[in-house]
Amino acid sequence: LCTIPDSIGAPRAYAALKQEGILVRYFDQDRLRDKLRISIGTQEENERLVNALARLCEGSSSAQQALREALLNERSESMTTTEISMSQNSE
Repeated sequence: LCTIPDSIGAPRAYAALKQEGILVRYFDQDRLRDKLRISIGTQEENERLVNALARLCEGSSSAQQALREALLNERSESMTTTEISMSQNSE
């Protein structure tokens, strides 16, 4: 699950991503209304997702930073220690 900043809103992010052909899940339920479920895809699919979310955040540096941190946290939780180490070394 990825928490979407209030300045953007999960329903808005869901609709914008869907319009770009990026499918994620939004649940209109208590404690999930500010979240999207994002499944890990290929590197190309993930880059499309990150770029689409960055465009959605344009004009709001606080939203960009919050979203960047959320995505990095989600990514690190789903990766093994070796994968994290390899990705940090390549940057």
